[in-house]
Amino acid sequence: MRLYDKITGHLELLREMKRAGVPDAFLKDYKEEELLDLSRSVNQMDAKEEFLSMDTEAVEYLIHDQEFLPYLVRLLREDICEPVRISALLADAGVDILSKSYSYEAIVSVLADQQVKSYRAYIYLKYFSAQLLHEAEKEYLMDGLAALDQCGSFSIHDLTDTERKHLIEPAVSSIFLQERIKDRGFWRKLENPAYRALLNDLSFLCEGVSLGADQAEELWQNTAEIQEGLDAVLRKLPGYEMGKFLALWLDNKALVYDLNRLKRILPQLPHETAKSTTAREDLPELLCGTLRGASDTDAYPGHKIKFTENKISYLNFLYGNLLNGLDLSYLSEGQMNLLVYAVTHKKKRFLTMVRERFGDFRVLQRFDLLLDADTYEHYLNVNTLNPKNLKDSRYLRKIPEECKCCLNKEQYTFDELKLFAKADISYVRLYHLLAYPKVDDRLRVIREVAGRKCLPKKMEEEQYERLGKMLSKKPVSKWRTEDMGHIERISYEQAVLLLLAWDQVQRFIPDIRTGIQVEFLLKNLKKIENIPDFQTVAERIMEIDSTWKKLNDLLKIGEDFLRANQEGLKNFLYEGGSEIFYAFLYDAEEADKEKARRLCAAEIAGRFLDVKYYKNDLEREITLELPEETQQFWRKNTEAKKGKVRLWEEDRLLPVMQIGESLGNTCISYRNGLYKVCLLSCFDANKKVLYGSYDGQLAFRAIIRLTKGAFSKMPVEKQRLQFADILEEEMTERREGSQREYLTLFLERPYFKGISEEKEKEVVLAALDMLLRKAKQLHAELVVSDSYKRFGLEEKKFIRAKYYMYISASKNGKQYLDSLGGMAEVCSEGSYGEGYFFLRESFLNPKTEKAAG
Repeated sequence: MRLYDKITGHLELLREMKRAGVPDAFLKDYKEEELLDLSRSVNQMDAKEEFLSMDTEAVEYLIHDQEFLPYLVRLLREDICEPVRISALLADAGVDILSKSYSYEAIVSVLADQQVKSYRAYIYLKYFSAQLLHEAEKEYLMDGLAALDQCGSFSIHDLTDTERKHLIEPAVSSIFLQERIKDRGFWRKLENPAYRALLNDLSFLCEGVSLGADQAEELWQNTAEIQEGLDAVLRKLPGYEMGKFLALWLDNKALVYDLNRLKRILPQLPHETAKSTTAREDLPELLCGTLRGASDTDAYPGHKIKFTENKISYLNFLYGNLLNGLDLSYLSEGQMNLLVYAVTHKKKRFLTMVRERFGDFRVLQRFDLLLDADTYEHYLNVNTLNPKNLKDSRYLRKIPEECKCCLNKEQYTFDELKLFAKADISYVRLYHLLAYPKVDDRLRVIREVAGRKCLPKKMEEEQYERLGKMLSKKPVSKWRTEDMGHIERISYEQAVLLLLAWDQVQRFIPDIRTGIQVEFLLKNLKKIENIPDFQTVAERIMEIDSTWKKLNDLLKIGEDFLRANQEGLKNFLYEGGSEIFYAFLYDAEEADKEKARRLCAAEIAGRFLDVKYYKNDLEREITLELPEETQQFWRKNTEAKKGKVRLWEEDRLLPVMQIGESLGNTCISYRNGLYKVCLLSCFDANKKVLYGSYDGQLAFRAIIRLTKGAFSKMPVEKQRLQFADILEEEMTERREGSQREYLTLFLERPYFKGISEEKEKEVVLAALDMLLRKAKQLHAELVVSDSYKRFGLEEKKFIRAKYYMYISASKNGKQYLDSLGGMAEVCSEGSYGEGYFFLRESFLNPKTEKAAG
């Protein structure tokens, strides 16, 4: 019988729930008695439709507050509000029993009030409905509750009754206090009526401003004084300026000081008796503007206030007006921040310079050194800057962050920071290891190193310290001239490497003669560590130089020949020949290896120049008959010295092989040049290299060619040439010439390193003087590449004109012609390259010379 009753009861529950619309899923979470009572109540009131309009959470609420069901039915049937508002109220009520705590009329007043948002209905009913708020207060409250939602550590339920009333305050409901109300302790300060009133007034005027912690504290500590100061200051300003002024005043974080200062300054404005509509001449420019009306608060028509335009205008007016007369309305953020820093830190000298050189300041860009806050706050006293520094700052980018990690002083000079901004981190690190007490001495040393970029790409900390000690004794240039001055063509890079290994190499230095020997020494340090001097190194060079064996595997020069020329081989290795040619040939074709074999064999045998100027090769290359006297003079290398400039011609094998490395890596570098296959053409009889040094430093090089040219296009003439093989010495000869062509000494494009444009011109003009003399002795015309047009060749009576330059035959088959479009192959030989060159005026117009005579 009990089982039957139980089953019957279940069936009755299910029928009632189904009729009422109560979900079956509730059976697992709620008691059957509660569900049965709710279902019967719904069915008895025929309220299924109203019941089903509720959200799940609202239905769950009705299970424990079934007395609210009549409220629900009545609310919906009287069309008090939408079902969703009732659902939100019930869902938020939780365990609260609304039917016992609130009358139907109280609930209606909340749900019918559209100013109360649905998801705030319960909070409003519980905490605020009894206060009878007016419309504006309800609006503030809704915003205040939204602001309170951002306070993650507490909610409205944690506030006291007094604190909850603050949610109706304009300040709390605005962005003005959105950060401050997250501090639970701040709510207690709001209980002070004067403080609360001040915040409300400020929030009303400071639209979009969020009050900072420092400002809030100063307002709390000095409420009365600040209120009095504001009353005095604001009556002097037009209403439309108040918001801008207050935002700037709060942002400056010196509230009391600023107000006291403004109270003294603002009375200097025109008095209310000034009725002119134009600005008075005695009015400070930053204050010129329209002030309101006919009383203190509405007094001065015709004057526009400028000190509220931006932060720097405000600070400049407040702290001495050092930037008076400048238009500060269009400054970038970075420019503004720098001036703000300068004003607030009393950098009067800097501000005076900015006023006098405002144009140079206005061009500074976002990422420039002077606009980097980290720089002027920590490393640079801007008061030390001069007008030249300011001008130099344009396009001077800020110091990279990795370099800033090396800065260990509180203050640096502008010249130091300028160097750091441009230099690689390795030079910045080295600078801080120099022991000179004077900044100028440290800069002089590091500029020399950085300017030539002569530090190795990778250095260990111990190497930095070692080099710092060496350069603290004297700069690289003095090491080169005083300790390494006898070493020809030693680069700054090699000098630095020697200094890094000075204890190991010092004993070898006196006997080293060339830069390539330095390279050999550095590469073989471990092999020669027990050898007493470089002379012994030279005697044992064949066993030390492991590269030679690899090179001869490519060249295949016979052992008999090498034994017969053993001294020549030692000299070849001593000068670094194996290093140079192995690097040149490691990926070369067989034809290039054969050419290199002939040249290296000639060098080892001491007969290289015989091969370069073999018999009548010069005539064959340029297909022009030349007097023996001319050929002999061409073979003779000339040199000249003028002031600090020294020039010389070079035609030896190993020095010429290094032309693509001597002034930095170029396209004909023997190591990795894009056109290194053309390098051997430099050993044609008609080519030499012109080198130049300035004050002892290698600074210039250019290829010179003895060729021919014409003023009109000439027919193509082919020549097939090869380097003479001194082991066989068999060549055929052929001479051809033309009366319509001119023997031409041609100066190819220049390469420079380490000197200024002014010094470059000095070198070029000295080179022209030397080559003009040589051309005259050759009975040739000097023609200069168009690449020299920036050097003012007109003063040497050169004129730019079209000319047809002969592309001579090359024993290499491929040659690189800088002034004729780059690489030229066999198919181009014997033709004329058309282009614009610089020719002597007397060559273009012989009558000019006769007239001058």
